[in-house]
Amino acid sequence: MRAASPRTPSAIIRSSGARSGSTANTGRLAGAVYAVLSSAVIPALPSLQHTLHASETGVTWLLTGPWET
Repeated sequence: MRAASPRTPSAIIRSSGARSGSTANTGRLAGAVYAVLSSAVIPALPSLQHTLHASETGVTWLLTGPWET
């Protein structure tokens, strides 16, 4: 019977490469969400706050809460 050989460092690096793509995509998604929030939603917060009779914190949580889960 042949003994199992330990994984070589190059094999470990190759196997972890698949995860780097999902990490990069997660970063891209976070950047896109931040861009949308900063350009469209954040300027509308005072208007929403007045309309909903809510505090600034309440309106912020109303809009960003779904992204927290």
